[in-house]
This record gives sequence, structure tokens and C-alpha cells, in this order.
Amino acid sequence: MHQVTLLPPESPRTIPQQKAPRWRDADEIFPCSSECRAYLKQRRLKKPSTPKEKPMSAERNKAAHRRLVEEVWNQRNIGVLDELMRSDVIPHFLPPGLPANREGVKRFVGAFLTAYPDAHLQIEQLIAEGDQGAMHWTFTGTHKGELMGIPATGKSVRISGMERWRFDGQSRLVEGWAVFDQLGMMQQLGAIPQPS
Repeated sequence: MHQVTLLPPESPRTIPQQKAPRWRDADEIFPCSSECRAYLKQRRLKKPSTPKEKPMSAERNKAAHRRLVEEVWNQRNIGVLDELMRSDVIPHFLPPGLPANREGVKRFVGAFLTAYPDAHLQIEQLIAEGDQGAMHWTFTGTHKGELMGIPATGKSVRISGMERWRFDGQSRLVEGWAVFDQLGMMQQLGAIPQPS
């Protein structure tokens, strides 16, 4: 901050306002010997280096979507979520009672894979632009385990759903939304009567 000294009212002079000094002008502001200046030049603070992130790539984001389907759902490798998702991911689709983070997503996926041991997800459409990606999928499986309080029925289900994900610069999932035909699934399992 600059201090401005006021002159007596009878003085016709005006005091020009000065710009704030820049860091590179520090040796001009604080004059010192040439040795001092050389030392200060060596010790100047540099911008902290940050790991370089690759530019956002729609193709890399699509590849992350495909890994989510193929490795996590179809190959039943829930551990891959540690690579695909940040730990502070924000999943807007989890039911009440599950933590809204990566561990909650693991429990959600694990519950479906336990209830449907032959679960298969088929990508119907996949699009990506910038840091966003969206996918339309079809899920098939045989209900052989308890899910959401419904005991195993042995019935096959086929439902569709859509997901939208936001990615970070390393193509990791940071925020997601998903909807799927839960009513259709419940009707196919016989938990809710089919419309007449």
C-alpha cells in the first residue's frame, strides 16, 4: 500500500498516483549493491511446479467409460474403481445409507454383482466432450442373490440406464449421475405387479 502525503491546500501541485510495484521490480524498489542484487536474483521465488496434466481428451474419457463397464461390471473387478475414480468422487445416484464417495460406489456395484452373478452391461451409446461423458447401457442378469431386501428369485432381468460423468485432467471420474429402470427391474423380479 502506498502512503500519500497531503500538501497544504494552498499548494497547486497534485500528487500522481503510482502503480503497485511488480515482483520483478523488487531490485529497483530495494536498491542494494551488485553482489546483493546477484544473490537476490539467484534466490528469486519461482512458481511452484505442478504435475503436468495431459489436455482433456474425449477419447481418453471414453476409454475410462469402457473400462468401467468391461473391467468393473463385466469382469467383476471392483478394485479397478480405485484407478478410475478419485477418492472424493461425488456420486449423485447412490441410494440412502451408502456413503457418497468411492467406497459407496464400490458397495453399490458389489451389491448388484452379488445379486446378479452373471451380470452383463452392454454399451449402447457412448459420447464424450471436454470433461463430460455420457453412456446409454443395457443391463442383463439372473437374480440369484438378495438385493434391496428382495430375496433371490432366479428370474432374468433386462433393463436400460444412462450415466453421465465428469472427469478430471487425468480421465478419472470426479462426479457422476445415473438413472436406470428400477421399476422395470422390480416388475421383472415380481416384487411389483406388472401393469394389466
